[in-house]
Amino acid sequence: MNEKFGNILRLVAWLDHARWHSEDIMMSGLLNIDKFRQLSDDQKILVHWLCYITDRMRPFEPVWEIGGQIFSEVINKYASDETQNENDLMEKIFGRLNGFMEAPTRGAIIDLFKSREKTNFQKFATRYQDDLYSIARTLTVLLDYEKNIINFLLSKRNFWSNGNDNLGKMAYLLYLLTYKDVNKDFPNFENNNRQSFLNGVSQYKSVLNNGLTTGYDNWNKSGRFGAKRLWAALRDYVKPGSPLRESFIKSFGEDQQQLLSQDSLFSLEFPGDVWNIRFSNALLKPLFKDKKVNNRKVFVKNASQMMRRIFETLSIEEKNGYYPEQFDISFDFAPRMCEKKMEGFCLFRDGGAKRICWKWQFPQTERNLLEKKVCPVVLISCGYVFKCEPIDCPIGEGKNNNLCNGCRSNSV
Repeated sequence: MNEKFGNILRLVAWLDHARWHSEDIMMSGLLNIDKFRQLSDDQKILVHWLCYITDRMRPFEPVWEIGGQIFSEVINKYASDETQNENDLMEKIFGRLNGFMEAPTRGAIIDLFKSREKTNFQKFATRYQDDLYSIARTLTVLLDYEKNIINFLLSKRNFWSNGNDNLGKMAYLLYLLTYKDVNKDFPNFENNNRQSFLNGVSQYKSVLNNGLTTGYDNWNKSGRFGAKRLWAALRDYVKPGSPLRESFIKSFGEDQQQLLSQDSLFSLEFPGDVWNIRFSNALLKPLFKDKKVNNRKVFVKNASQMMRRIFETLSIEEKNGYYPEQFDISFDFAPRMCEKKMEGFCLFRDGGAKRICWKWQFPQTERNLLEKKVCPVVLISCGYVFKCEPIDCPIGEGKNNNLCNGCRSNSV
């Protein structure tokens, strides 16, 4: 393995650890909602899943703080009412979910979700109309699984628990549940064509009950690399340090260890959003732009596929606990560092992070005093509030020299 890439891997894994053990993780706006905390574990996962459906091309804070509040109310009502069949649910969905939605305001085109809590009259609109279809289809299909997204996955245990890529197979099931052919099927939903909508839902149910293996094999070749929101959500259910990990995993009995294994984490895909791409172009393109693996170019336009191919160049020993999704720290790193051209403090540049590292600036300070301080390198690089860990700190060891040419000399 290229020595530079080995050092990059270690720094990325270190930032990823800080991300998931930070005092204030990204979804804290959802976790702090009273209505969300009152839900059962499977309902929490479903609320989180609906939030991610709407999380594209927008700031994430309103998705968790406002969307999380409203979807918590929606799922509480959905789970507790007596709707057991598609026709009843259709009346509620096309009737704007029993008052949880209202017609677009003047000049807008998308229905608004609204809170029904008397003390909280917040409203939330999806950015894209087809998100409403994804939500409607998800709630409709789950009627067959006691309105429980965990039961949905457990019902297909024979499919995903055998062989390799357990999480990849789960991802395919969730893709069928929510995202497959959304653009093609959305017009029937938009035009209030209930029967056509139900006919479409029936097609997905048929795939779920027959031919999963063939469908997965086809999806696995390319479709899995274009599902950013799906992978980001599934990641939140299994990552060490995620507050939703226990809520998700406790229902899987003897399969828990399999789903939490390093092999499963290795199945998670790099989401490949715009910040992921800019980070990869700056840091990894110089190392891999001319490389090939299995007679295929490594550095391709699709960032998720590119990251998977980079890891295919490594031996089992070189992977050593590293996996593609860890590079999603670039979602937080790139806008703070690359975008603002903060190369003078960059941990991938010679001496940059040493300027602000406690261990380098105050080498005589006792370890127990350092451990009480927030790491300034992690805070400035990614915004994570993470306590200093002087033992095995990659910044303190000085193994981060000249890993990046710098954002002032790169078009990132």
